[in-house]
Amino acid sequence: SDTAPKVNRQYKEIQSSTHSFTSIYSGDVDPFNRYDGKGTFETSLGSKMEGEWKEGRFINGVISRNGKVTYKGEYKDGFHGKGVLYLTGGTV
Repeated sequence: SDTAPKVNRQYKEIQSSTHSFTSIYSGDVDPFNRYDGKGTFETSLGSKMEGEWKEGRFINGVISRNGKVTYKGEYKDGFHGKGVLYLTGGTV
């Protein structure tokens, strides 16, 4: 557990690259520069996570791939929580 105060969230754009893709996060960060608050994480592979972040983890919002929503709702260590999962054949 960290002891840094959650003061004055900053809005940042953070870009990183690996050998296979590029990603960019645009949104609020905490004093440790972790995604925290409202933000959007996008990759050059077409994945996008838009919504609420806490201490670097995505916790609630919309996940899409190539412009199509695939999940909408809470996201706690994977697809746990209340939400709707959209599959190719329909909604679950």
